[in-house]
Amino acid sequence: MFRVYQAVKTVVKRSYSVPLIGKMARWAVDITRNLINRRARRSGLEQINITLQAISRVHHDARSTPTVSVASSSSPLRVSFLTPKWSRNDAMGKSFGDKVEVLEDYCAKHEIPLDLRKFVGSSDYEQPGLIHAGSAADVVRHPHFMKSDLIIYEFGIYYDAFNSLLVAPRSARTLIHYHNVTTPALFPSQKGLLEDSLDQRSNFFYADKIMVPSPFNLRGVLDLGVPEERTAFVPYAVSPNRASTNKMWSNGSKSDEGTTHLLFVGRFVESKGVKDLVSTIDHIIGGGVSKVKLHLIGNEVSSDPGYMREIKHMISARHLREAVDYIGTVPNQNLPDYYASADALVIPSYHEGFCIPVIEAYAQGTYVIAYEAGNLPDTVGGLGTLVQAGDLVGLQRAIEDLCGRKKAATGTGNIVTLKTEYGEMGLSEYRRQAMKFAQAFSVEGLQERFISAIDLHSSLRR
Repeated sequence: MFRVYQAVKTVVKRSYSVPLIGKMARWAVDITRNLINRRARRSGLEQINITLQAISRVHHDARSTPTVSVASSSSPLRVSFLTPKWSRNDAMGKSFGDKVEVLEDYCAKHEIPLDLRKFVGSSDYEQPGLIHAGSAADVVRHPHFMKSDLIIYEFGIYYDAFNSLLVAPRSARTLIHYHNVTTPALFPSQKGLLEDSLDQRSNFFYADKIMVPSPFNLRGVLDLGVPEERTAFVPYAVSPNRASTNKMWSNGSKSDEGTTHLLFVGRFVESKGVKDLVSTIDHIIGGGVSKVKLHLIGNEVSSDPGYMREIKHMISARHLREAVDYIGTVPNQNLPDYYASADALVIPSYHEGFCIPVIEAYAQGTYVIAYEAGNLPDTVGGLGTLVQAGDLVGLQRAIEDLCGRKKAATGTGNIVTLKTEYGEMGLSEYRRQAMKFAQAFSVEGLQERFISAIDLHSSLRR
């Protein structure tokens, strides 16, 4: 492999030809794939990174930071979007789709000819024109990629196609939207994949700009040594397209009166702390609080099957079927009804790069209780209750406090008050403040930040 490295280094020094670089990249990636097939994944990746970085170092040093340009109305802006997965009920997938739509709308509005291609590892969307790319070789073999003016990667999990960044054309502006990587210890069944994902962040040093949706993700990028001037805040667009007044489980019966309905929304994986929540409900009921019900919603396709089985067994073994409602996957368009029906969203997560469900809950005026982990303190924004991660006693107290507040107001005509960092708020005032907070995460906000990050404005001025 060292001889491969020396040969590539020598050849690339003699020529900056993009086709030649692409050919060398395909050769190197094919070697790596063979190594992987021989069960030498990690050592193979380390060797291929040496080779690809040798190509990229000479290639990258020869170019200044590019600005996307549109030569004329007859010359389209060529854009390549890449993501490991584009699926429903997935935060990274939604971000990918939102940015594609924003760029298409912006270019149409400003009469910028656009030639955009979507490279995906997998997708449950049936759309014409999707390019399925399972490896870096698949990407660099495609003529559109090697002629691109702008290349945008989603990154939150290892995927081989992400290594195509190292041999991107010199003239292209390259950006990464970093969604964070779950700590391997929090997802044991995916430990190897997550360790590879952390290693693959070395690609950040070869991109022109790293986009982040949260302060927590920004800190992670800066800790790697990426200069702050090469980062940009690009938020998620998570506000729902409608407000809901539907009640999903309140039937108006006397038995339901005063019941506190709690909601969890997220993947069923160990890092989300769902078993902490189920255990806490068990202790609350055991302590004499009977009017509480937990509803569990999660994307089962992206969840850990073993962990889902553990949750279901826990509910059954502890006789919690009446108190814990395992719902599973729910269509995105129905989520607002569930948020609006809940008294609180509870997120006992040990790791969050952002946590979209918190903003979705706020958009319906719903209270939030969460662990103080990852970006959750910033996402909660002082409008909910934070509990130290793993503190089940603290989590129980926070839920019991909410139950007590609702019980005290039920049937008395009193207004439910909620605890925030800004003081006690009546329910109507709380809903107003929560909805106002959620409005900051709009499509308009995404468009402004995203268009600024890819630097299209300067392109239009030239």
